Amino acid sequence: MQKGLFACLLLLTACSTTTETEEMASLVALPLSPQAPPTADVLFAKLQKQDEAWQLLSIASKRMPVDLLRGEERVFIQTGTQLVMPDYDHHQYRNAEKRLFDCGQNAGYNKHTTYNPCVSQFSSNTKFGEGWFGWTRRLDVAEINQAIKQTDLLARAKQEMALVNQERQRCLVLRQQAEKIIAKQTLALRVIDQTEMYKQGHELVSYDLNIQPDIPAEGCAQELEKVKLSYDVGLHQEFNLVLELRGKGDWSKLENNKLILQRSVAEADKKLIPTLYITGKKVGRYNLYKTWSNNDVAIDWRTLDITDTDLRQLFDVRNLGQSAIEIQRVSFYINKHVVTQRNHYKLLPQAGKKGLEHASRYFMLDKKIRQHIDAIKTIDKKSEQAEFGIKVSYTVNGESRTLFKTDSLKLTGIL
Repeated sequence: MQKGLFACLLLLTACSTTTETEEMASLVALPLSPQAPPTADVLFAKLQKQDEAWQLLSIASKRMPVDLLRGEERVFIQTGTQLVMPDYDHHQYRNAEKRLFDCGQNAGYNKHTTYNPCVSQFSSNTKFGEGWFGWTRRLDVAEINQAIKQTDLLARAKQEMALVNQERQRCLVLRQQAEKIIAKQTLALRVIDQTEMYKQGHELVSYDLNIQPDIPAEGCAQELEKVKLSYDVGLHQEFNLVLELRGKGDWSKLENNKLILQRSVAEADKKLIPTLYITGKKVGRYNLYKTWSNNDVAIDWRTLDITDTDLRQLFDVRNLGQSAIEIQRVSFYINKHVVTQRNHYKLLPQAGKKGLEHASRYFMLDKKIRQHIDAIKTIDKKSEQAEFGIKVSYTVNGESRTLFKTDSLKLTGIL
């Protein structure tokens, strides 16, 4: 046991001021760490020294907090190897200003102080200097040996580990029983189209069902009927449908294309029939391909792209007359919202320009102004039609003229 504890000195090889070269050389390959390794055979013990004698306050398979003001210490016991070491929160200590703290100074216990070698009674040699972790301190093997002996720690850990393994086995059996019930669970998702855009709405949405039992490795429910099952239904659809969950039931509100339900095993025999309604369709692009013209000029508004932040219009302009014209600005009317491009275009007779575009950041506008665009980002019963139009201001032979036309379009017809 003494030899195993001296292996702990490897922790502080780089920051210890002693010279035990021969002994350290034989320990270099040991995988030691000042925190517990993530293995199944590790227990945590909280200790306290009272009247020069160590007392065992608690022992468990889960890490417990340490009250430094009461002089508490925490160690981990790897029961398979009977290795005992301090279980520090941090390898190095920094003060409230995040500056490296000299272990030779007063630790000053406060809410910023964590369990670390600088405040531990299981370390000694408080000379501050260079080191891997920024502190010079070494494990006090004699003190740990005394704590192990006075608390009969290894014997107590052996008893506790037997109880922990028994509890883990019970929870494992419970999980296996719950998984058999999960394997028999089925779900029938109903999808009803209220937009009349789709003849068979249920074919547009697929799903996958994932059920997980809420059974921890330890401390699980005593009875199978009380085990909680978490139902996670992931929805998949390629049409940007607006789906709404309705009806009575325990299903959580539809969010991020997921349906979530939690119920106990005792309720697992009830039918799972959530109902979704298609209430609309999210739109990112309208293909207008609409032409407005007079005797002088024609404008072909090809597409309108709507993102979360911007609007983008793609259009062509043509000179239909026998005289050159100059376009001063083009305004686009989008469901009572106006976007204006002020670029100048000079067009020779019968000439034109294709692939012109204009982008604007409508998200920077007031919410009341944006509402007209927000209304057509989703097609539903309330927004089946919208008004689109253009206004072109131009000059012909020095004379100012205007082309202004609007039209009411069915949104589903320009998708």
